[in-house]
Amino acid sequence: RDIDEEVEEAREAHERQNGEKVAQYNASLAEWKTYQRARRRLLRHSTLQQSGEQSDVTLATSTNVSLESQPAIPVDRPRPLPPPLFDGQGLRQELTEFYRENRRQPGEPILVPELQFAHPISQQCARAEQLRREELSRVHFKVKVLLNGNQVSDTKEGVISSDGSVHFEEVFNIRIVHQPQMITLKVFEVGLLTSLLLADIFVPIPDTQVTASTATCEDYQFSSNRTTLGSHTAVGSGHALPTFPDAGILMTSGMLRVKVCWSEDADGTPLCPPGFRKALFVSPHTYPVASLGMAGVANPLELKKWIV
Repeated sequence: RDIDEEVEEAREAHERQNGEKVAQYNASLAEWKTYQRARRRLLRHSTLQQSGEQSDVTLATSTNVSLESQPAIPVDRPRPLPPPLFDGQGLRQELTEFYRENRRQPGEPILVPELQFAHPISQQCARAEQLRREELSRVHFKVKVLLNGNQVSDTKEGVISSDGSVHFEEVFNIRIVHQPQMITLKVFEVGLLTSLLLADIFVPIPDTQVTASTATCEDYQFSSNRTTLGSHTAVGSGHALPTFPDAGILMTSGMLRVKVCWSEDADGTPLCPPGFRKALFVSPHTYPVASLGMAGVANPLELKKWIV
């Protein structure tokens, strides 16, 4: 069935592509036939004149009359070749051989390709790619940590590695005395002279049960509306691709992997600020969404109860 569908699609594509060629062939064939008819008329006329000249050659010689030159006979043109016909049988045989060699047979294991970054990146590339790599090597990134709107720390500047990621690998121990309300992570692109803000990432306050021993890393996606146009072959940001205008506008986007948790004392008690548990779970009118906790926000049923 797959072979029949592919053959039919190829037949339709062949007819669409050969439509103009067939029209050109018909026009060339009509012109060639007209040319051949005119040529045959000239040949017959020339043959009759030559037979009359043979009987009059003595008279023409004695009277010193010069014979008129005969018109040149046009050269014979080859017949135009018709466009190739669609070879459905040959295509069917090729597809059959292809599927016989490449299609997975029943019972064979399913092969899943895996992309790895173990192979070194070649330094032999085009000049445009070299310019792109040089410009990218001059761009650094950093993240600022804000608690309740106040900056408390920031990371060191990092560069993009060969796999397209930036490794900060830093741990910030922040002592909180007052009620935490909001954690904001600001992603910056640091150039030679200026730093540009790419995105603000808002991280929820963790539950008191989320400690260093139980917390896991969470991925937070971000996107920037900046417009970037390079002098090289890079895609850029904030504009449509000239080769694929219907693909939409590509934006600078990424993902930041973060783990937020509470520290523990020697007894395993979370080191939350005084009144944190009461403020979150006893006063839902003051912090209605935060009173649900992370598990409540992730649970649609708990979130529906709070909305209703």
